[in-house]
Amino acid sequence: MESEFLTKMRERLVTDFLDTLILLKMRNNPLTGNDIISYIHRSFDVLVCLGTVYSCLHHLEKEELIMGKSGLNERVYSLTDKGKETTESWLDMRNNILGIVVDLFTN
Repeated sequence: MESEFLTKMRERLVTDFLDTLILLKMRNNPLTGNDIISYIHRSFDVLVCLGTVYSCLHHLEKEELIMGKSGLNERVYSLTDKGKETTESWLDMRNNILGIVVDLFTN
């Protein structure tokens, strides 16, 4: 069984990097707020509230990384060209980013 510390650490990482998780997931297809909540819960076993997700989506839209369009029942978000470039940059730097995380625990 996972310790409470690890559970809280996973929750913290997911919420701290929610914008990154959303953008990387949107590389595959457009998402709604409910899609994001389901993805986070399935992938990380963390429940995030709709307000947190929509606050993050609003910020990403303001930064012109995503754009939202009204769908049948809810707003659907997809990456802009700037969002695609940003996620590709992150993926290109993934080994450097992982190195930073390793350094946190070895220094």
